[in-house]
Amino acid sequence: MNAGYKVSDKIDLYAFANYSNSEGSGDFNYRFPDPEFGQTPNPNGSQGTLGPAIRLQNGTTWTGTSKFPAGYTPRFSGNVIDYSVTAGVRGELTPRLSYDATVRYGYNKISYGLEETQNPSYGPASPTSFSPGDLVADETAFNLDFSYEMPVAMFASPLTISYGAEYRSEGYELVEGDTASWAAGPYARPDPWGFCNLAQPIATRTATAAGLAVIAAGSTLNCANANDPVYRLLGVGSDGFPGNNPDYSGAIDRASYAVYVDLEADVTDKLFVGVAGRFEDYEDFGSTTDGKIAARYELTDDINLRASIGTGFRAPTPGQLSTANVSTRFPASEPVASGLFPATNPVSLFLGAKPLEPERSKNYSAGLTAAVGDFNFTLDFYQIDIEGQFYATRSITVTPTIQTALIAANVPGASTIGAVQFFQNAFDSVTKGVDFVGTYRADFGDYGTTNFTLSANYNTFKVGDILIGSPSALLFLEEDVYDFENGVPEFKSNFTVNHSIGKFTGMMRANYWGEYTASNCLTSQPISVFKCPTSTVYPEGLIKQKLGSEVLIDMEVSYDFPKDVIVTLGARNITNEYPDEGSARLGETGNGRVYRSDSLVDWQGTYYYLKIKKTF
Repeated sequence: MNAGYKVSDKIDLYAFANYSNSEGSGDFNYRFPDPEFGQTPNPNGSQGTLGPAIRLQNGTTWTGTSKFPAGYTPRFSGNVIDYSVTAGVRGELTPRLSYDATVRYGYNKISYGLEETQNPSYGPASPTSFSPGDLVADETAFNLDFSYEMPVAMFASPLTISYGAEYRSEGYELVEGDTASWAAGPYARPDPWGFCNLAQPIATRTATAAGLAVIAAGSTLNCANANDPVYRLLGVGSDGFPGNNPDYSGAIDRASYAVYVDLEADVTDKLFVGVAGRFEDYEDFGSTTDGKIAARYELTDDINLRASIGTGFRAPTPGQLSTANVSTRFPASEPVASGLFPATNPVSLFLGAKPLEPERSKNYSAGLTAAVGDFNFTLDFYQIDIEGQFYATRSITVTPTIQTALIAANVPGASTIGAVQFFQNAFDSVTKGVDFVGTYRADFGDYGTTNFTLSANYNTFKVGDILIGSPSALLFLEEDVYDFENGVPEFKSNFTVNHSIGKFTGMMRANYWGEYTASNCLTSQPISVFKCPTSTVYPEGLIKQKLGSEVLIDMEVSYDFPKDVIVTLGARNITNEYPDEGSARLGETGNGRVYRSDSLVDWQGTYYYLKIKKTF
């Protein structure tokens, strides 16, 4: 919705809003059954995902294959509700002084769902569908802006003085999931039914009265055998995506305010200069002052040179400060429960985390714009220096000592979490790049008009000082540095052709993604080692795979029907391209998945769509 109302020649009211409600779902990795699991030794050497056998309250044994004889594939879904509304009033106080007062509100909520899975620790009593919880973010802001034009005798144009203030309130909430999605069932602890006494070592244990009762009923219970199913532990939480636990659910809010001033003028007929400054104060991160200087010089009537230099500041979002999530990942084709925790979580602090600080940046750019007949283009070079860039630490394998800390922190499923990560101000970085956009309009008279657009972007990424970890506990390793610098294409471009004739409009776009390289370190190493060591199996240490370039073609055609109704039929990736398959040697594919999870090209092939647009 986009609306406006003219109150008078000097006062305008305006408002715009949007609302969307979308749903999507997809499969996780297949959990394969292993009917031989639990035998000693296991004949096929595999571990399965539906075992091991546990001992039920009646003394009999049970495995997940009783409920899922063919295994199962968890299906993950999400319902996203997103809306925002902005309203304001703008006008003139004097012929030289204008104002704009705005209030806006935005809201986003995602509700997760998980089906065709289980909470293993519940055993046979586990449900097969769960509501793991919601994530909710909202923001309210008030802006008051003024612009004043002041004549300056020495300038070629009046000096435009813009100034104003903003108040912003941000909220973020983790809504807890249903109990079965996060709770630890009886089989998350050994001997949940008290069949055996607590004598040490286990070889000296005997059955309690409850144990003797089930033995009398025919149970094969053997308390002195450490491998007896009575001591088996199963994973906690809905398999694939454990729900939000109430211990780390809840809401946080943050307020900030800012004031700014911006001065702009044509200093001469050819030289434009702008200077801006902004002061901002966050209730949780203190204050910052940033600025920018920009200039444009008219070299000829058709060519302009431009440049700018500025500083930036970005505080961690409430989500980065508070999100805790545990999910099942397959880093080497084996399921591992991996947790992402806030930097202030006791587990993160135990592993060396420090509270997040704001990112600070310096930005430089220089370029030109040109117009030659119907051909226009811009060419810009830039560099962005970031101090203390936010980045997740390496995946830290959970040792018995770390597991003890997880349990002490009341982390759900602490006994089954295999890896931990958390955000940190990980390193300083430098991004250098060049950006080109060119457009050409061709008029074919009765045959319509065609617009050609070519855009291209080239970037290089470089890690500077690494700010986290120490020689005894590195949190950012050679693999992480390599992936940051090489894990995305340096070159991307697209070429778009739009043709209009009568009520028809057609579009064709070619998207080009350059090659990039992925890496992995699969050599066992102590955390004090930064560089991935060599081994007999991996003599090169850090193993790499170059992923080739891709060209994806999109097409669509639209027709403008009477009464402002436009119908569009289109397809993305019309040639049905797929990314390169991941190398099994890197251990990031398997269990039926052939494409890497970090692939920049969609796995889904061609995508078709139909859109109907009505303008009121």
